[in-house]
Amino acid sequence: MNAGQMNEQVAVYIRETESDGMGGKRSSLVLSFTDWAKVERVSSNRRADEGRLKNDIRYKITMASRLDWSASVDGADFPDGIAKVVYRGRNLVLSGPALESDDRLFVMFECIEQQA
Repeated sequence: MNAGQMNEQVAVYIRETESDGMGGKRSSLVLSFTDWAKVERVSSNRRADEGRLKNDIRYKITMASRLDWSASVDGADFPDGIAKVVYRGRNLVLSGPALESDDRLFVMFECIEQQA
């Protein structure tokens, strides 16, 4: 892959939880990082949900692999606990694990945008 193809800015959010001081937990979305990526629309389909038609649009996102996502070279090359990816104002939810390219230079993963 040519690094020049990564021309879309994406923001990656993680979910952080903290104690609410009364035995429960409070969670919030926190920006983890922003980066350049190649974003490809893979497919779309319609489904019925609670009597309404909804569109599910799948995207394949490719980003440069980074060693600073984990503490060791052998660790994960993509952070765990990703809640969503924001791309051009669209909220995308990961639909599977991140996969490394054979040369370990890029990380690819699929996301779904659910539209009403």
